[in-house]
Amino acid sequence: MSILTRVRSFVEDAEPSFSDDEVIVENLPDSQPEPLEHDGPLSVELRSEYSIYGPTEHNIYALAAVKASASELPPPRRHALDLVFVLDTSGSMAGAKLEVMKTSLNLALQELDACDRVSIVSFSQRALRETPLIVMTAEGKRRAAAAVLRLFAAGGTNITGGLWLGLRVLQERRRRNSVTSLLLLTDGQDAPSLAALPALVHEADEESCSLYGFGLGEDHDASLMRKLGELARSPYTYLRTPSDMTPCFKGFLAGLFLIVAQKVELRLSVKSGELEAVHTPFKVSRTGGERQVVVQIPDVMAGEEKSVLLQLRLPSSVAGEVELLHALVFYTDARRGRLSQIESQVLRASFSDEEQPDQEPDLEVSVKLIMKDVAGFMREASDSGSSARLKRDLEEQEEKLRRVVGCELKRYATDLGEIRTAVQGLEQPGARAALGEQLLMLQLQRHSTVPP
Repeated sequence: MSILTRVRSFVEDAEPSFSDDEVIVENLPDSQPEPLEHDGPLSVELRSEYSIYGPTEHNIYALAAVKASASELPPPRRHALDLVFVLDTSGSMAGAKLEVMKTSLNLALQELDACDRVSIVSFSQRALRETPLIVMTAEGKRRAAAAVLRLFAAGGTNITGGLWLGLRVLQERRRRNSVTSLLLLTDGQDAPSLAALPALVHEADEESCSLYGFGLGEDHDASLMRKLGELARSPYTYLRTPSDMTPCFKGFLAGLFLIVAQKVELRLSVKSGELEAVHTPFKVSRTGGERQVVVQIPDVMAGEEKSVLLQLRLPSSVAGEVELLHALVFYTDARRGRLSQIESQVLRASFSDEEQPDQEPDLEVSVKLIMKDVAGFMREASDSGSSARLKRDLEEQEEKLRRVVGCELKRYATDLGEIRTAVQGLEQPGARAALGEQLLMLQLQRHSTVPP
């Protein structure tokens, strides 16, 4: 018996089907838009660490960066959302936590429009669908608010059941809005759910659904939430106190409003040498042998950049100007509901028989190499729960950033400052959750969505 089959026994399933979602026909794009468009919001840029390499330099780092234009901020007309809020109503949520959650969620619902739909799912030891997908008209918001008001806290914590039921609401809907997301809020521990996460994330991927985790308080299962974020390639937010919920929910929605591209496929072909490694938190698959890869990026917000660092090994016989990489990008334009692509880009470099004088390395490649190491040190510290070595490593990486010509340290000061704050007292309750949150934000190259 599969783990998801066992989960179904902990789900309230009085209804044979959830195909009762309210439909907004005019907001739904074609499922297979044709032909491919070339004027969307994304662009791609390729860079190598140096432009000219000497006779002994054959280990090469290259950077492929997918960038989203910020020119449409705020957008003239945003895409429509399908949202499922999966809410912990176990006994530990009783009191202030539950009341603040109700208030925060109702305030967040007011940010939505009549093009959006919301479903509420609650879970304790069992999961229950509180509402179908409701259109967020004034009446729809009233119905959703009434369902939230009825929530009460009691019983244990079955995170897997809540996630599975939330996904089922989406799987059985009759029609789909442009952007689909599921928000999980929990303050509890549920060790058995860890084994079910890969299967649940796979089902979410099949449904083109982004998963977002919010862990409340020092006692929530930080390891499970970080694992969910890593598998789903989405941020994980640590809510230190119930009062953090209101700004975080609003920030979460503000981020979804800014999504401009989904199902991004960055296709990279190595034209010279061998591909030694691909450094990215996003899903990587090999196609057509070891020299071709596809990097899958779930979504990109306006103004964001998603970078992939590649390590290449070229033969000693290489000489002159050579093509290193080709890049092609396909994606769904979230605001226009159509399939788009970026014209193929080529990365070239020159190789000389003579030793090259000292060159300044490419700024962006150098910084990404340093931040890659920072993420590795953070992971080790988070896994071990020890901060002493990480503090020293962070100081060393900051010094490296200072030595990079042209690097504006203030550009990374916020990230590094938040990481240092998370490192303080790593052995104390809640500190590992904060570090895990910052690790995912750094890896996914996404800043906090909490408004300043």
